[in-house]
Amino acid sequence: MQNVAQLIGYKHLSAGLPSQDYGISFSVDHYQFNIVSDGCSTGGSTDLGSRYLTLSLKEILLENKELIHDPLMLEKEITSIIRKNTWQLDKKDMFATIQILCFDGTKYKVISIGDGCFGFKSKAGNFVLMEISYTDNTPYYALYNESSQM
Repeated sequence: MQNVAQLIGYKHLSAGLPSQDYGISFSVDHYQFNIVSDGCSTGGSTDLGSRYLTLSLKEILLENKELIHDPLMLEKEITSIIRKNTWQLDKKDMFATIQILCFDGTKYKVISIGDGCFGFKSKAGNFVLMEISYTDNTPYYALYNESSQM
């Protein structure tokens, strides 16, 4: 089963802009995955780039769920997704952050490429919010790993 959710902010709605975010959840064996990609407002058609990155990453994790335990290899796979560019997007369309949450049946794992926010309930019952941010709102993007420059 696959779940997808999208929200759009007031500024985007009032300006007639699409949501630049894309999220998906899916299962592989006993692994539960949630992937969210947030496109950069000053990039290109990052609504398409977010969707491309998320759906391509889903396909990779369906083939090899164990990549979640090797963040460096996973990031190399994401760079490969960008290089392959099977949707033939402009590079600037792929200025998007990626957050991956995985539950393997015993513990949660979070991988964030760029800025983002995660919330969870601790064993003690407290709600914990973890935010990753960058100076001057200039997050790291996986696109920076792609060797050919725009």
